Amino acid sequence: MPRAWEISVEPYPEIDISRDYLVLVLSVKKRKSPRGISVVLQHLDTDQADRKHSIILPLPIRPSGLTAEFFQASGVEVAVGGKLAPRDATGATIKARFLPVNTGEGYKAVAFGPVDEERTENEQRNSEPEQHEPSIADAADSP
Repeated sequence: MPRAWEISVEPYPEIDISRDYLVLVLSVKKRKSPRGISVVLQHLDTDQADRKHSIILPLPIRPSGLTAEFFQASGVEVAVGGKLAPRDATGATIKARFLPVNTGEGYKAVAFGPVDEERTENEQRNSEPEQHEPSIADAADSP
């Protein structure tokens, strides 16, 4: 008689708060309450593969705020007095840094940055995160 096939379900490893993670922007949607932009990010790094985060970015967009940083990292131009199409960020690969919200309640994004082309090529070739990647500047100054 064949043995039953069983696979263990394991938790994701803890997020390293001192590390920038490679993420894919899965969706960008308008949110009415609380007012903001709802974004779903998916990890691309091997150790957190397929882990997703739903975050709410604040409105209005301010030139050096977290929301502007997100769009700039996604390749969307942000200019005071200008307009942007939020959904243009969908499909972008960016770097994100996370902090825990409360014990056991998940994580929030606190900084975003663009991905340098060399890292993207290495990720596609190796599917392994770089060991010594520069961090996103001044993550502590973000709201």
